[in-house]
Amino acid sequence: MGGFSFIFVFFGRMADKEVTRINDSVPYYAFEVIFALTVFREELSTRVISLFAIVLMSRVFHVLAEARVDVLQVYPLDDIWYVHVRLVLALLLLLFGDMFFCTMYSSFVM
Repeated sequence: MGGFSFIFVFFGRMADKEVTRINDSVPYYAFEVIFALTVFREELSTRVISLFAIVLMSRVFHVLAEARVDVLQVYPLDDIWYVHVRLVLALLLLLFGDMFFCTMYSSFVM
């Protein structure tokens, strides 16, 4: 539910190109996450699984942000400034989330 609310608040309605890009990239990212889980199979716990679920959701949000930038380049919306503000806020939130998880879980992995 948190992922859908994040998409609704920061991206609004998704274009067909964005949905297609997500549908194309999610299987590859899911395979990478499952492959990475095999490395941590001895330490498999709910904390590790939740960490990888958060990583997968974060990667999907990054792909969605990249697709939204591409859509805005093709179809410029000059009169709708709040679309750009929401995109910048989403990118900043993703940046801070990435920095937070890198600093929090770097000691866990090491």
